[in-house]
Amino acid sequence: EVILLPRNTDWIHYSPEASKRLAGVLDRIRSETGVTIQNLQSLEGMTPAMFSDTTHLARYSGDVAFTAHLVDEYSALLGAVPEVE
Repeated sequence: EVILLPRNTDWIHYSPEASKRLAGVLDRIRSETGVTIQNLQSLEGMTPAMFSDTTHLARYSGDVAFTAHLVDEYSALLGAVPEVE
């Protein structure tokens, strides 16, 4: 599985054409490889304030929120995983 990480929307903007190209590339990767792709670039609850710079999640805010999302999303696949607070 491929996961596209959240993006800092204060800095990274997609034109409609770029969004269309990205969707096409992701569809092509899925169809040619059979790999599942989770596009989390616009993950609800992730804000620009949760980034330490243009692309890196900030420690103790963005990284915690994103890790909590991953635990919620994948814990059933991994078996018993302790809750993240």
